[in-house]
Amino acid sequence: MVYVPAGEFQMGSTEGRLSGKPVHPVAVDGFWIDRTEVTNAQYQRCVVAGICRPSEYSEDSAYNGAEQPVVGVAWEDVATYAAWVGGRLPTEAEWEYAARGPKGFTYPWGNEWDCARGNFVGDCGLDTYRLPAPVGSFPEGASWVGALDMAGNVWEWVADWHGAYPAERQVNPSGPASSDYRVLRGGSFNFDQDVARCSSRFGSDPYGRGRSLGFRVCVVSRQE
Repeated sequence: MVYVPAGEFQMGSTEGRLSGKPVHPVAVDGFWIDRTEVTNAQYQRCVVAGICRPSEYSEDSAYNGAEQPVVGVAWEDVATYAAWVGGRLPTEAEWEYAARGPKGFTYPWGNEWDCARGNFVGDCGLDTYRLPAPVGSFPEGASWVGALDMAGNVWEWVADWHGAYPAERQVNPSGPASSDYRVLRGGSFNFDQDVARCSSRFGSDPYGRGRSLGFRVCVVSRQE
């Protein structure tokens, strides 16, 4: 895990077709977040323990590599895993802050697009990944705190229900009380650069178990 210190940032963007609007100030307390997306190997331990149900692609060799991010998991699946390891899903605000930081970068690494820094559709032809890449394959795409794969590779479930942003300053927001959809963040291997923006968000059926749906875990405090 990597530590994300407490701070404040401008959440959302006026640019990008999936960016959250309106832009508004948000303050978050410090927390720890997984450096990478949860892998098949990690998730499988929860399955073996009888806690988590197998992913939709657990028998598909194109998606079940030990170091590939687990995909084909619904929101309840990932929340169950997060609780099993002593954590939780990051809120939408925590996820965006870990990705873009107090300077409000457009992408985790900065404001200029670079297709070599992650796994996206049409990624310059510079890598051989046309499906989820092993986690951490693009260290040059690290965010300001060292979190990897926050742009591309697989979409990541976060804790929040999907809803319109408020205009007012928020402190540790957790989203609306309910909705029809949960929020996904980060884009994926089968989406382009516009969706890879730190501000991009997508509302998805919480029961969906698609081939590009993964996650990472966060905790407020961590035992060293």
